[in-house]
Amino acid sequence: MTQLEDEAGTRRADSAFTDAEVRLLHERSPGWERVWGRLWEVLNERLHEMLIGGTPNDPDSWRQSARFLRDPNLAMDFIADYLFGLNRKAEAGTLLGGYDGDAPVEVYLSAPSLIRLRAIDFVNKHGPGGWETLDGDVPPPAAPEIAPGLSGLGAEDRSITIHWSGKGRVNAVVGMAMLQCWPRVASEQPGRPLLEAAVLEEIRPPAGTESVSAVETAHRDSRQRLLSKIEAINKHLDEKRRMAPKTRARSEQQRFGLEADLLLHPLDADALQALLGLERNAIYQRSSRYRRHWEELFIDFHQALEDRRSR
Repeated sequence: MTQLEDEAGTRRADSAFTDAEVRLLHERSPGWERVWGRLWEVLNERLHEMLIGGTPNDPDSWRQSARFLRDPNLAMDFIADYLFGLNRKAEAGTLLGGYDGDAPVEVYLSAPSLIRLRAIDFVNKHGPGGWETLDGDVPPPAAPEIAPGLSGLGAEDRSITIHWSGKGRVNAVVGMAMLQCWPRVASEQPGRPLLEAAVLEEIRPPAGTESVSAVETAHRDSRQRLLSKIEAINKHLDEKRRMAPKTRARSEQQRFGLEADLLLHPLDADALQALLGLERNAIYQRSSRYRRHWEELFIDFHQALEDRRSR
């Protein structure tokens, strides 16, 4: 890392970070989390500008600038997913493994050519109709009562235990876990009454509707939306039995991702905004932080989540 071997306090004119800060992050020396936090914010803004044409804290300024991410919600999901992957590398100490210092660190991690490839791959896996999103949205058929193929993360009725002490304040990440997993949280969940109370306190239901009813309705609708997408993939796989192996693999990967969302992240941005009454950017920030903590929140799903990210 030639650039990192320069004098410790040197700051590149085209970078927001000094060489010492980059080295701190690369070596995961004390204080690296602070540097990574700043870098995360810089990357978040760069990706917003690159893919949406606006700033994270000003949704009214957003305009779609990437043809393959026409849906702002899909673009935001990609940004959250991409940053989640970088966070995982930062924690593992591999974030800057191939960095040679020729470009600013923020440019190295968000080069347009790299982001384009990653975004297209994300659309292939998670967009409506999978890879067909690139040619136009394909409306999914009506959802069945039970979707096949949910063996990737366990039975579809599998209960979930959130890794939490059950005592003290319910922070935003744990609260989001409870809200996202509401119908599946195990009856023996430590501190369940506290979790339920914290979530319901934040719900802003429509007039004449109770908070619990609003949450249950949102989950029921979100479940049907995800099951519809899963069934659309299953139908496509059944009808195109002679498709290329790589094409089939992409479709199966997308299905696996939807199955994971069915368990851990069924409520999308629209559902969350309707329930919480928050601005869009606040919703995306909460969802991003929640995804970043999946491994520690759901230790029983650790291997399955590892498998999902490796695909």
